Amino acid sequence: MLVPARDNMPIRLAYNSLYNFFDVFPLPDATRRLEQLIHSACSKHYRRIGSPADGLFFMEHLQALCLTAIQLYQHAAPELAAVEMPGTGMPDLLQQAAYVYPKYMLTPWDCMPRHLTARHYHEPYRALAKFVQLMPEIKWQAALRELLEFALSKDSIEGCMELQLLLKLRKRLLQLIEACHLILVRVPVTVVQ
Repeated sequence: MLVPARDNMPIRLAYNSLYNFFDVFPLPDATRRLEQLIHSACSKHYRRIGSPADGLFFMEHLQALCLTAIQLYQHAAPELAAVEMPGTGMPDLLQQAAYVYPKYMLTPWDCMPRHLTARHYHEPYRALAKFVQLMPEIKWQAALRELLEFALSKDSIEGCMELQLLLKLRKRLLQLIEACHLILVRVPVTVVQ
């Protein structure tokens, strides 16, 4: 049985947090900023990620998105964002309503998920599950804080974090952003309010 979000305050707040994140950072901007942040954290030289305030502002919103993802994974109804999988199992990119949010006036090319598997595209809550299963909430917060510290410093994060973990972190964060965007596009506003 689906529980409407209007009857569940934490879920309603989580969906509102999704809207807030993508109001500030549309999908292409969010993925670009994340890539810049990680690239800067891995560099042995200080690389500009914009002003330090921009990096802090983005990281603050990214941390809120991570907490939102955890809330949605624990309490939301995944059926709301699921799209029927065609017989081929591949996403039908001609159905732009499944991944383009018209409010932001982005092209389908800008909104097309590039880091999700076909299964995650059809069921974006599965990507949230992968995100949550990689690390507990406290470790995610610590990892994001560490990423920001190294992005703003002249040192490289490679000495403090295993490269394999850093690659997984990057992959899961990119998948998280894209999955949350798909959830934003697919969950009807009437359910959220």
